[in-house]
Amino acid sequence: KNQNKNIVTPDKENAVALGTASFKMQQDHPDYPALVMANEILGSGGFLSARLPMRLREKEGISYGVGSYLSVPLSNEVSSWNYYAFLNPTKRDAVEKAIQEEVSKALSSGFTQEELDANKKSYMNQRMTDLGFDEMLISLLNTKLLFGIPLEKFDEQNLKVQNLKLSDVNSALKKYLSQEKLISVFAGDFN
Repeated sequence: KNQNKNIVTPDKENAVALGTASFKMQQDHPDYPALVMANEILGSGGFLSARLPMRLREKEGISYGVGSYLSVPLSNEVSSWNYYAFLNPTKRDAVEKAIQEEVSKALSSGFTQEELDANKKSYMNQRMTDLGFDEMLISLLNTKLLFGIPLEKFDEQNLKVQNLKLSDVNSALKKYLSQEKLISVFAGDFN
């Protein structure tokens, strides 16, 4: 059953699309690094390496900004894969179609080795850059204080990502994401 919703916001020039698919997982799950990388390739990596930004923004020009993110906690199993897109309200159907097609294509055909290699590199570059920001260091220290997770986990995560095989990433995506689970909400002046 399709649970997608439209919220009409009269006289707004721009629109937004938000989507979510829920599943059970914590960050210490063995599939977590593979799912992180699947998300990178699908929508969280750069505009030149992630599928959703490449298609919707760079190729078709139907979104001002688009991406995806994971929400996987440390202390419970209430997790989700999420996407967002900012768009002209007249592009609503095109955006929905493109997102559905890219998710469907990733699920049916998987990713390529080239995509995995490129996104591993960009992911690692971002992780190293993040260490230069106070917010990241504070976050790592808070995680240690609140959950007892040692600072070395940061490097362990990096190593796990670097050691991922393409089959790990493709199977993690199929295991946790499906079109049936994906609920989308579109807000804008669609009249």
